[in-house]
Amino acid sequence: MSRLPEGLERVIFREFEGNIRPRTLGIAYGERKTRPVRGGLFFPRAVKRRHGVEPERNSGREDARLRTVRANGMDIAFEEQGSGPPLLLLHGFARDHTVWRPPAESLKERYRLLIPDLRGMGGSRHPDPGSPITMAQLADDAAALLDALGVRAAAAAGFSMGGYVLLQLLRRHPGKVSAAGFVGTRASADSPEKQAERLEQNRLVLKEGTSPMARDYVKRLFSPGFAAANPHIVEETFQNFASQDPASVALLNDAMRRREDMTPWLGEIECPCTVIGGTEDKLVAPDAMAALHGKLRNSALEMIQGAGHMLPVETPDRVVAALEELADRAGDAPK
Repeated sequence: MSRLPEGLERVIFREFEGNIRPRTLGIAYGERKTRPVRGGLFFPRAVKRRHGVEPERNSGREDARLRTVRANGMDIAFEEQGSGPPLLLLHGFARDHTVWRPPAESLKERYRLLIPDLRGMGGSRHPDPGSPITMAQLADDAAALLDALGVRAAAAAGFSMGGYVLLQLLRRHPGKVSAAGFVGTRASADSPEKQAERLEQNRLVLKEGTSPMARDYVKRLFSPGFAAANPHIVEETFQNFASQDPASVALLNDAMRRREDMTPWLGEIECPCTVIGGTEDKLVAPDAMAALHGKLRNSALEMIQGAGHMLPVETPDRVVAALEELADRAGDAPK
């Protein structure tokens, strides 16, 4: 892994006051002055070149099943499986398309699955590591992917951070989504405490790489019973997280820190929706998932007793059943 040199952290990060508002700051480095970005991280390319920092390789880029398509100014890597009505599956933070493989084994029998690596993850390199990533940008990537593949509209499901992307996709490109599945996610923004936690996580990632954060993060992803019975899956999840590019992990974590509260807008969503959650989720509180469901006009709620956060891996059959029921309600089920 390429290690960001000691001292570079002060160039990449701004200082934050207690209320998380950034101070105005500009730091000259070499021939280029860094561009302050409202609310978060900035990664000056000149700084990275001078220090010789290169992203580490990611296992997703070596997946022979991945295809790439040029869309929204970047090469988007994605996996396509099955045939039938299109179903777009959006993965979570610091993961890639592989998180959807357990439910995909069943879903591909009925649907044309489109499973991208989100910008900066897996095989989809962020084309401008000197600029931030936003949830709106990730949503535009997803819409551009559908356009590039000739898909007018699709049912879509977003897991964890993918749910934040799905909300923006519904807001920015409502005609692209015929049905929406929210898996282990919420509509509300980060609390100040969570924002501060993300800043500390990013400092750790940029100083020591992804492995320390991954080891701590993975402990919260699964229910205790599943983790004890499936240590190999827990380890595979750690390895996938640890293989991601540290700068992209930090940029996406910062994008989640800066995301807006989408709750006031939920009543405008017209398509059928389903919210799927686990009662033992340590990252997204069941109350937050119930609140998301309660604000949607046409929604079903499926809370899986005893399940943790990683629902596509921990309870794929229940996720499949809920998404198929959603497709039936939306009229997207195979004829």
